[in-house]
Amino acid sequence: MDQYKSTYKRVWLLTVPMALLFVSPLFSRLAVPGPIPVLEAAPIETVSRPVPVKHVRSDREEKIYQILSRFYTGLKSSENEQLVSSISEESQRYGFDPELILALISTESSFYNWSISGKGALGLMQIVPNTGRRLAEINKISWPEQEDHLFDPIINVKLGIHYLHMLKLKFGDVNTALTAYNFGPTRVKRWIRRGKSIPTGYAKKVMRIYQNYLDLVTVVEEMAENSDAPAKKVKTGPAGHDVSKVSIRS
Repeated sequence: MDQYKSTYKRVWLLTVPMALLFVSPLFSRLAVPGPIPVLEAAPIETVSRPVPVKHVRSDREEKIYQILSRFYTGLKSSENEQLVSSISEESQRYGFDPELILALISTESSFYNWSISGKGALGLMQIVPNTGRRLAEINKISWPEQEDHLFDPIINVKLGIHYLHMLKLKFGDVNTALTAYNFGPTRVKRWIRRGKSIPTGYAKKVMRIYQNYLDLVTVVEEMAENSDAPAKKVKTGPAGHDVSKVSIRS
């Protein structure tokens, strides 16, 4: 019995070291995990969107805007801003003072965009659809079947100023051109051919408003006059002249 115990003890002493020799490499492969690396956040790409820049009016446009703002146009504020720019650009294109165009619009429609006359003239500058269609062809503007195209204030002003320019070239002076704008060029030509006097009431009314607008002191001028700086004149026409003789400037 003691012999078996001695033998068993020797086998056990030999087995344990051998087992440790085989098992130790396996434990060495089980590496202790180190600290978990902190992942840096990826940079977020921001999409830069252009910030809408508010249109800054020129002195010329500021005066137009102040006159326009006295009336109810029936348009949105953004449309009024576009109308201001259109009047400024188109009047300058044909050499008119914007005050003259404003005076004509004031007389024709009181700046109400949706005006319709008893004779079917439409919009700010009260253009008859047949005339509007011919003017649109000259200006290469597409013309739909619906006549409400003339209720587009930008198109109406563009065509109306072009029409006044044509009449000025045809009759030689703005007073007769204004009369033709009101009564029609055919009737005015007939009066001239027959030696009859041409009515002047309409032209005088427009010219009177024109003069008032030329002499109008705007907020910009008032601010300059109240400061030590010299007055900054916003007027675009030669105030104080005889407007019955001055019509178009080149």
